Amino acid sequence: MSLKEQITENMKAAMRAKDAPRLLTILGLLAACKQREVGRTHRARRRGGHGHHRQAGQSSARTRSLSSPPASAPLVDKESAELRVLEAYLPQRPERRGHRRRGPPR
Repeated sequence: MSLKEQITENMKAAMRAKDAPRLLTILGLLAACKQREVGRTHRARRRGGHGHHRQAGQSSARTRSLSSPPASAPLVDKESAELRVLEAYLPQRPERRGHRRRGPPR
């Protein structure tokens, strides 16, 4: 099962369980995947000289929120919960036992 299929199955499970916070996080992840796919298609067309050049607006709620005042505790809790959902889709980090950081070569 591909990662996108796994995410879609998890979305369906969240819908059945009526788990709104998890569902919203997964929907946001799927939307980001779709946006990236569309961006790749757009860049490929531009390189090939086909299609119309249309600039996407860079000002989004997410961008505007970066310059906003510090987040309140409920928002931090919400974003922490979202991160826990998203971590399930990230590759696992290999354990670094016995590895020591090397200095510059001598």
